[in-house]
Amino acid sequence: MSDKIILSGSPEEKLVACLKGAGWYKGRRVELAPIREFYAKGGIVLPAGAERFLQEYHGLAREWYMNIPAEKQAGRGADIEFSVFPDGGWATKSYFEHCYAAEYADDLKTISDYAGEPLVWVASIGYYYSDSVYMGSTGKLFVLRDDGKIRTYYSAADMLMWDFERHPDWEFVTFGNR
Repeated sequence: MSDKIILSGSPEEKLVACLKGAGWYKGRRVELAPIREFYAKGGIVLPAGAERFLQEYHGLAREWYMNIPAEKQAGRGADIEFSVFPDGGWATKSYFEHCYAAEYADDLKTISDYAGEPLVWVASIGYYYSDSVYMGSTGKLFVLRDDGKIRTYYSAADMLMWDFERHPDWEFVTFGNR
């Protein structure tokens, strides 16, 4: 568990503080070889936009607890899940079984048709109920929301901003699963 990070300022400033607390920094680039290997096991070659996203965001703290001290996290789900694949929650086999199961294969086809390009499922990110995040070569994030609607974002911050704007009461964050 991590120390409490105090959040102040605009929603954008709070989001940046959370990202930094989760391990992000400007210019962050993780090694792509193990990530490429993970996807290659399923016959997937990562599109350029997905590679850039994974290189910047893979390995950040996965569980964000908003206004919940570390000692009260036990047995409680995270407020924000920031799960960028491959992570500890998705072994190679479970990722591909899930991704290519009939109901999810249909989602991938639907969202790829919407985007007009082949997409790869790269993350599960969101407040309370996480959304499936898909990317292709353009670098846009295509999100299949729980309500079945598809949203397009230009960055992870863009995607999370909706939640931060609606929660001015978020005063601090602690993290789980580092």
